[in-house]
Amino acid sequence: MSFEIDVSKEELGEIEGDVLVAFFCEGELSEARFEEVDGLVGGAFSATVRNRDFEGKVNQIVVLPTVKEVKIKRVCFVGLGERKKIDSSVYFGATSRAFIVCQKSKTASYVVLSDSKLEKKLKSHHFAGLTTKALALSTYHFGKYITKKDARLLDPQSLVFLSVSDAKSVKSGAARAQTIAASANWSRDLGNHPAGDMTPKSLADDVRRACKGTAVKVRVLDEEKMKSMGMGAILGVSKGSVEEAQMVIMEYKGGKKDDAPIVFCGKGITFDSGGISIKPSSKMDEMKFDMLGAAAVAGGVHAVAQLGLKVNAVGILACAENMPGASALRPGDILTARNKKTIEVLNTDAEGRLVLADALSYAAKYKPKYVVDFATLTGACIVALGTHYSGFFTQDKNVRTNMMKATKASGDPVWELPLGSEYTEHIKSKVADVKNTGRRGQAGGSSAAAFLQEFTDYSWGHVDMANAWNTSDGPTLHCGANGFGVHLIVSLASLSA
Repeated sequence: MSFEIDVSKEELGEIEGDVLVAFFCEGELSEARFEEVDGLVGGAFSATVRNRDFEGKVNQIVVLPTVKEVKIKRVCFVGLGERKKIDSSVYFGATSRAFIVCQKSKTASYVVLSDSKLEKKLKSHHFAGLTTKALALSTYHFGKYITKKDARLLDPQSLVFLSVSDAKSVKSGAARAQTIAASANWSRDLGNHPAGDMTPKSLADDVRRACKGTAVKVRVLDEEKMKSMGMGAILGVSKGSVEEAQMVIMEYKGGKKDDAPIVFCGKGITFDSGGISIKPSSKMDEMKFDMLGAAAVAGGVHAVAQLGLKVNAVGILACAENMPGASALRPGDILTARNKKTIEVLNTDAEGRLVLADALSYAAKYKPKYVVDFATLTGACIVALGTHYSGFFTQDKNVRTNMMKATKASGDPVWELPLGSEYTEHIKSKVADVKNTGRRGQAGGSSAAAFLQEFTDYSWGHVDMANAWNTSDGPTLHCGANGFGVHLIVSLASLSA
């Protein structure tokens, strides 16, 4: 999805488009700006306000048709709540909701009326970026398998910012956000495909296609190559499937030749049945999303390259299926990872940490500045945080500092959870170096992070993606993969650019 972005100083009555989006704060409906926009709809909005159907409260939305003399077709009035409480999250959420409502009325051309106070508070560059990102993400639909399309749902064709104070910053911020959102929506496409069509090899092929003609070099390690490199953990997971595992390597060299790269590793279980420790049938269809860590890394590195950031970055996607075939991994089996550590497998449904063990071990070859892995790893993290935040684990001060800056800049929310030697005790095995489960009912997210740490000898952080997909249509994004992690990766890379 790509749309034209522009700025305009035209009069309200002269601007053309399908919808004008105008923002109002609670308690500020008496301003002259209100009267000017109300005139476009022949005074219908003032009547709506008098009836208390719109008070400017956060996420209130009213769409009204304009009078025939006006070139814009409709006006969407959006409430942002009390001005002092507005931040990036409030603005992004309200704007996304508004765009979803507008799209349902055959809207392709959007005009956003700037609020000078709001633009100043959020900064012009960031204001434009949030608006553009909201439009690109909220109007995304995965319709590949729908034979009869909803004729109302048009892809955006244009976004015009009206009456902005800093046109140059607005254009720059919007262009950057559109690039990131495009990669995020590609990441969502990868996740939303059914598992039968998005196998490890299909995922590898999609990454190759997306990166063709870009500055990203893609290599794929097949099972024979992984075996020769001692990657027994990912190969153990893959044993029960007819689909071969793939380790996809994405290399982007935008920085100086000798600069150490940032490495991002992603869990890519394209379908997780649980293996022999099979999952319940309820919601097993959602296990096609168990590769969203890999999808986030793919989209993030792709966006970093498209933006031309002056940084070296590597993506490692550990892709496999976890199936209960005749040759599947058995509870009690012992695997040897690439770094020679042995792993007692007590639960074949704790497979994500196994594929990441080899990916993290492989990352050491790059002598990285630091490594961050992304994985839909534990249900325990969802229990701890719900589905708004992803869990973040590290013992490295620099990685922590960068992550906290990046989560604020990107809007991808993470919350730090504990990691320490006490959780290493949870994964000690009596017959191998480590086991792939912790203590039942105790800090499952932290013990999983402690397991992964066993395969690192560098600065490292782990993101347990509890919020990587929506189980139903939400207020800002539709059901399915939501693109979490792509913007976060870009923000992390930007801190070193």
